Amino acid sequence: MITKHTQALFAVLSFTGLVAFCLIAGKGLFPTKFKYSDLWIPSGVRYFQNETTSNANGQAVVSTKPWQHKINTTSARAPLSFEDVLITIKTTKKNHEGRINLLLDTWLKAALPQVYLVTDELDSLTSDKTNGHLVATKCGNTYFRDHLCCKTGTEFDVFLEKREKWWCHFDDDNYVNTERLVALLDNFNYSESFYIGKRSRYPKDYMTYKGHPYVFGTGGAGYCVTRVLAQLMAPSVSQGGLVKACQESNAADDCAIGYVVNYLLKVPLTESQLMHSSPNYVPEQSEIYKQDLPKQVSFHYGINLGLYKNETFKPLFNKTEDPTGFYSLHCILHPEDEICSKDNAS
Repeated sequence: MITKHTQALFAVLSFTGLVAFCLIAGKGLFPTKFKYSDLWIPSGVRYFQNETTSNANGQAVVSTKPWQHKINTTSARAPLSFEDVLITIKTTKKNHEGRINLLLDTWLKAALPQVYLVTDELDSLTSDKTNGHLVATKCGNTYFRDHLCCKTGTEFDVFLEKREKWWCHFDDDNYVNTERLVALLDNFNYSESFYIGKRSRYPKDYMTYKGHPYVFGTGGAGYCVTRVLAQLMAPSVSQGGLVKACQESNAADDCAIGYVVNYLLKVPLTESQLMHSSPNYVPEQSEIYKQDLPKQVSFHYGINLGLYKNETFKPLFNKTEDPTGFYSLHCILHPEDEICSKDNAS
C-alpha cells in the first residue's frame, strides 16, 4: 500500500526531475528545438499575416510564421488615414544638408504635414524647408547613447502633444512608403496597445535585463505604437524618462523602447516583414524584387544593393547620381513626380 509519505516523496522526486530537465534544456544539452529562446519568444513577438513576397520568377511566396495572432479585434470603425499617423525622424544638424534634403526631394515632400524632425541644433534654412517642423533639442550632437535616447524621448513628447492615433519613429536614412504604412497600421485596432516593427536580429534577436529576455523593433527599420500604448509608456519615456530607461537597461534608444514596452508593460512586438533596416544586419532588403517594392513600408539606404544588381529594376538614375537609391526608388513608386521626368533625371 502506498502511504501518504510515499506519495509525497514521489511528488518531490517528480518536481526535482522537472526542474533538472528545464535546467539541462536551458543549457543547450537537448536538440535545437529546446533552446531557451524558443520557450519565450512566442510570448514576446506576434506575427502579422498576409504578407507575401515574390521569388526570382515572380511567383508569390508566403513566409511561414511560427505563431499566429488575431490582429484586428475592432468591429466597425472608419478607415485609417495618413492624418491619423504622426511620424518623427531623429537627425542631427550635420545631416540637414545631405540626408534631410534627400528626403525632402522624395517621400517627405508630400508627407511633411504629418512629420516632425528632431535634431540637435536649429537651422533656419531647414526649418523653413520643413515649414517649421524642425524641433531643436539640447540633447547633444554625437552618437553617444544618452544623446540618442534624449532625442528619441523628445520625439515621443512631440507625439504626446498632438492628437494622432499612431506614433511612428524612423531614422533620417529611411525611405517611408506612407501609403503602405497606413495600409499596414489599418490592420490594427488603434484603441488597443500595439507595437509594430521589425525585430532586431543583430547581434542576436533578443535582449536581456537581469536575465529576463525581451525583444524590440529596430529603429533602423522604423517602429510604431498606438496612442493607447504611448500613454502607458509615458511614465517611463516622457520628459527625460527614456534616458533613464536607457541607462537602467544599459541599452540604445530603440532597445530601451522595447525594454519599456515588451519587458515592463508586457506588450508583445507585432513584427512586420515589410519594414527594412540596413542590409548589413538584414540582408533580405537587397533581394526585394521590383514587383514587390510597392508593397514595402520602409527602406534603408541599402536598397541600392538591390536596385543596381538586379537587372529587372532598370533604375532611372545611375549609381553615381543616386548612391542611396532613394531617387530611383521614389520614381518607381511615384513616376508622376517631376523629379522623375527624363529632363530632370538627365
